[in-house]
Amino acid sequence: MEQILFIVAMLMLGSTILLVIAAILSNGVRVFFDLTSNYMRMAVFCFAVYIISFGIYFVINN
Repeated sequence: MEQILFIVAMLMLGSTILLVIAAILSNGVRVFFDLTSNYMRMAVFCFAVYIISFGIYFVINN
């Protein structure tokens, strides 16, 4: 169970980083502060899943 949560957490962190980089490359730095764009909504969602899954992993592992 811990391994699955860790893998999900790392995939979500990677997805967040890739989405932020893609948003910046396609629309410039101004999109970084614009939460109405689809890129940033998905990045915030992936980061929230990362926080939740890593928190659960941390609790289970310790």
